[in-house]
Amino acid sequence: MFTLLKGFPDQVVVADRALSIECGWRSHIMLETLDLSEHKAQIQALYLMYGDSLEIGNFVAQNASDALYSALEFHVAAYDYLNYGKSTVKAKPSKHRLFDWEDDQTLLLADFQSIYGIDLMRWDGHWYHFSQLFRALMYNEKALLHEAMRARSPISGKLKGEERKQALARQNAWRLPLTQEEINAELLQRFEG
Repeated sequence: MFTLLKGFPDQVVVADRALSIECGWRSHIMLETLDLSEHKAQIQALYLMYGDSLEIGNFVAQNASDALYSALEFHVAAYDYLNYGKSTVKAKPSKHRLFDWEDDQTLLLADFQSIYGIDLMRWDGHWYHFSQLFRALMYNEKALLHEAMRARSPISGKLKGEERKQALARQNAWRLPLTQEEINAELLQRFEG
């Protein structure tokens, strides 16, 4: 996977046929926001990834399951290009979300501009390139995204007194707005408890 020499991939194989796939980062963020357990969202994903040409559309429709699998495999593989920083510690999932594409878009815009000099409103980079830069922000202590995700992470039980108070204040300052699902769960908990 030495991308400097080979470049990023731009095709997938569906039913033994190589097909061009959408590589732009915007389409892949849209893909991440779809609830792919719904049939309508699966169709949207196929249009996003393969376009709407009649010839390709018919082939993709005839091989929808394979096409969706290949598109998702292509999408997720982008995260493998930055293969350091993987945790060996099995942590409990956070009660709160650490990142949201919509709510954190201002942080992304600011970080890409200040750290990389890239104006995301004008840049049409490859999904794999975007993913590398995005993931690197999580490890860059100068990035707002790094600071926000660190603050939103679960607070260590080892912190006591003033340190714990400061960590809670940072967590509250960077907390994402509750989703409707989270609001419903909170209301249900209050009603039952």
